[in-house]
Amino acid sequence: MRIDYDTEAQALDIAFADVSVAQTIEIDSGTLVDVAADGTVGGIEVINPGRSWPLHEILERFEIDPDASAMLEALWPQGGAQFAFAQPTAAVA
Repeated sequence: MRIDYDTEAQALDIAFADVSVAQTIEIDSGTLVDVAADGTVGGIEVINPGRSWPLHEILERFEIDPDASAMLEALWPQGGAQFAFAQPTAAVA
């Protein structure tokens, strides 16, 4: 899993796998999930992640590796309610 934050665009990109995206599903007006044809989640993009965004809904709705899910829940314990980093930078796990 790779997490990047673009400070200029205020966009959070969470990448799980390098997949050929067959569909991008809009969860809310600023949260998108990229999915391959076989249902594999390639990543999540969150615009303005300082707002409340539906992490728990994503984790319930899509099959995401349990270790990656646990890490996301640790970084965003309120279900995506707040961006976890004071000075956003790239993180790799």
